Amino acid sequence: MSNLIQHISLDEATTVHSGTVHHFGDTASELKVALETSGKCPMGSLGVVSVSGSDSIEFLNAQFTTDCTQLSSSRSQLSGWCDPKGRVLFLFTLSRIGDSVFVMIARTQIAKFLSRLQMYVLRADVEIKDCSDDKSIFGLLGNESINGIDITGLMQPWDSVQADGAMIIRYGYGHERYLVVSNNEPAIEMWTSLTASNVGEDVWTAFDGYTGFPRLGERSYGEFLPQQLNLDCLDSVSFSKGCYPGQEIIARLKYRGEVKRRLRAFSHNSINDVPDGTRILESNGEKLSGHVLYSQRVDTRQAIAAGIIDVDTDIGSLILDGHSDAQLQELALPYSFD
Repeated sequence: MSNLIQHISLDEATTVHSGTVHHFGDTASELKVALETSGKCPMGSLGVVSVSGSDSIEFLNAQFTTDCTQLSSSRSQLSGWCDPKGRVLFLFTLSRIGDSVFVMIARTQIAKFLSRLQMYVLRADVEIKDCSDDKSIFGLLGNESINGIDITGLMQPWDSVQADGAMIIRYGYGHERYLVVSNNEPAIEMWTSLTASNVGEDVWTAFDGYTGFPRLGERSYGEFLPQQLNLDCLDSVSFSKGCYPGQEIIARLKYRGEVKRRLRAFSHNSINDVPDGTRILESNGEKLSGHVLYSQRVDTRQAIAAGIIDVDTDIGSLILDGHSDAQLQELALPYSFD
């Protein structure tokens, strides 16, 4: 648990589970505030891994889906790491300071990520370290100033700036979101100085759905190709750099294949929680059209979700396996599949 989460946990209204602040009392109200004005969200589910050394960029470029040579103090990346079959194992945000690259990744995946990454170091001048205990991360939804820094200048997805010891990253398409990464004490000071309303990570996950942002859990680990997760639409796959795990299969799909299933977002009104991996079926319950990637309940009557679904299927005609009474309504994504 980061120092920021410990600080926030002193609030009796905060609901914290396994180091994640899910909400500050009422997810539905927090979502409404974030959609209409602005909010600040503690990101306790994320940790930070540093990769440093003179070979760090070349080393990571040979592993990840993005062109890591394009990382700079003003340009971050959403990236992935695939197995040799091209299936995505990990998703993360990359930010660079000098020869060091910081990887913002789910805390639950760090041990597996470090173990796998260390296998490829060999004789390279690379040092890999979990520095999650030294860093705190929070998100911003909407326009805010951080200690007098105007983040509205971060106009494009993955634009970034480094100021007052913090990394600030424009996070994805659609609704304005920013990721702030800093050492613990400065992060607490910045969090306290912000006038935005508190929102929990349940709201952040809902915004992932609204913005067509992929998330990987244990059930989706190694299941999907980058294009199925829309990484090609999110500037998160390079088709011009050298080889990396799964590159031939990923490139073949782009130039010779057809992506039949992609991440699509929808809302549903199931009264019960819908687990990751739930099958999405045609209304007769016979044909499989996809699987739920994640689903986040925002109130008793609605949840925001994303699934890997047939691209030529009307989502409104589909049903959730085990939740056949739930109505599905497609959400427009802030980017296209073209």
